[in-house]
Amino acid sequence: MESIKYIYSRLDKSLKEKFKKIKLIATDFDGVLTNNQVIHNQNGIESVIRSRADSQGIDLLYDAGLYDKIDYRSINHKVDIIIMSRESNPIVKSVAEKIKVKCLDSKYNKIEALEKEVQKRSLDYSEVLFIGNDINDIECMKKAGIGVAVADSFPQVLNIAGYITRKKGGEGAFREVCELILYAKEVHPCA
Repeated sequence: MESIKYIYSRLDKSLKEKFKKIKLIATDFDGVLTNNQVIHNQNGIESVIRSRADSQGIDLLYDAGLYDKIDYRSINHKVDIIIMSRESNPIVKSVAEKIKVKCLDSKYNKIEALEKEVQKRSLDYSEVLFIGNDINDIECMKKAGIGVAVADSFPQVLNIAGYITRKKGGEGAFREVCELILYAKEVHPCA
């Protein structure tokens, strides 16, 4: 298994510069923060599997002073984080609350929601990173400064990605992205 430091060292200079500029991480939920599977019981209750490694990625941003988990609802972070999901699902909200990130659910038109978040923060799209895995993420990925696809994304998504994670969705892909940003901003604890 390659270390993130090694992966970062192998990126071309222009991609490193793009990671350095990032001020907003917007991410899909299903297939990025989860393994894209759902357990649905006879009572209609759903469960998902996600990786604690992704929560550690957020902790690393917090420890570096880039993200404030205590005041996570604020938009005044050096690097902000937001989950964007088409679905209105209590699981998405529950996970967002647990890992201390903002959540926009019921956003069928993700690009419109992303545009509002970018405007709200007065950002340039070069300062935005979008992580996705399915075709409904492509438009946001193309608009963002870096469109990231998790390793097990659908082929159409992999074809347009500016970066493809080594990790699969729900298995630490989000943390991988957080660590790349930390290395690019020269604040990774293992730099």
